[in-house]
Amino acid sequence: MTTWSKNFQKLVLLPGILLVSIQLSVVADEITYSGYSPNSFADVYTGNWRVDYKKLVGELYLPVGEGPFPAVVLQHGSGHPGLLQPWWDKIVPALINSGMGVFIANSYDGRNIASTGGDQGKLSKAARVVDALMALKALARHPMLDRNRIGITGYSFGGLVSYETADRLTVENVLGPDLKFAAHLPVYPDCGAHREKIDMTGSPILFLLGGKDDYTPARLCEEYLPKLLAAGIPVTLKIYEEAGHGFILISDQYLENAMHFHNCGIGIITEEGYHQIGDISEKGMTWPELLGSLFNKCGSRGASLYGTSESQRKTLDDTVSFFKNTLFH
Repeated sequence: MTTWSKNFQKLVLLPGILLVSIQLSVVADEITYSGYSPNSFADVYTGNWRVDYKKLVGELYLPVGEGPFPAVVLQHGSGHPGLLQPWWDKIVPALINSGMGVFIANSYDGRNIASTGGDQGKLSKAARVVDALMALKALARHPMLDRNRIGITGYSFGGLVSYETADRLTVENVLGPDLKFAAHLPVYPDCGAHREKIDMTGSPILFLLGGKDDYTPARLCEEYLPKLLAAGIPVTLKIYEEAGHGFILISDQYLENAMHFHNCGIGIITEEGYHQIGDISEKGMTWPELLGSLFNKCGSRGASLYGTSESQRKTLDDTVSFFKNTLFH
C-alpha cells in the first residue's frame, strides 16, 4: 500500500441535522500492469500485439472489509487522467460505499504522453484496448478482488475502450478464454467504427450518451445499437438529452484543437481486424498513417464540452446502479 491517502468529500444527512460534509480517507494501492502498442486489431488477432512494452501504473481503491470485492476499472479518454480528478472525487467514494473496488487506469504517464486530443496518432485504438485488458489481468491476480466480477467504464476514447474490450476475439487473444470483463459502461464514446462481425463476450453493456454531443455524436452509437441487439448482445442505451461531450464534469467550453472524424461517416472494423472507412483501408498502413489519410479527406477540429450538475448526478447514479446490478450476483 502507498503511504499517502486521498481525501474524498462525502455528504451525510445526520438525524435532525442539516446536510454536512465529512472527509472519507481512502488509501491507494499502486498496481503495475503491462502496456503494449499494437498497430491494429489485426495485430492482436495474429498474436503480434506484444510490441513496445511500457510499464503502466494505476491506482486501486478498496472498501473496508475482507473481500474479495467486485471492482470497476475507470478508463480516461484523450485527456490526461489528472484532468478528471473532480469526477474521481465523486465516483470513487460512491462505488466504494457500494462495496466495490475502483481502479483508475493510466495509459499515458508510462508513455510520457500528456494528451492525444490534438493528435490521435500518438496511441492506437488497439493499444488502448490491450492496456485495459492487461489492467484486468493484473487486477484478477489481486487477493482482495473477485476476478469474475470486474467491470469497466470509460469516457470519450475511454468509452470506446470500455465497449471494445467486449470483443471476444480481442479478449481471447490477449487474455485467453477464461477471463473477461463482467460489465461494460461506455460514457459518451466514439461509435464511428462498427464491427463487421459482431461477436462479443456476452457481458452486459450500457451506453450513456449526450444528446447535444458534437464531438462523439450519440447518433453513431444509436445506429450501432440495432446491430448489437441483432447479434444477441445484452446492450441498452440512455441519452441525456441536454448534455454535451464531457458531461461527467461541470463545464462549458470549446476545444479548438480537438481532432475528430465524425464527418467521415460510419466505418467498419473488418473480420481481419482492419479499419475500413469509405475507400480508406487501414491494411498496409500504420495507425498514424490511417488517421492522417482520414483527416485529410474528412477530418476536422473543434468540439464543445458541456456538462451540468444534473448530468454529473445522473451519470453518478446510473454508474453505481449499473454496476450494482451487474457485479453483485
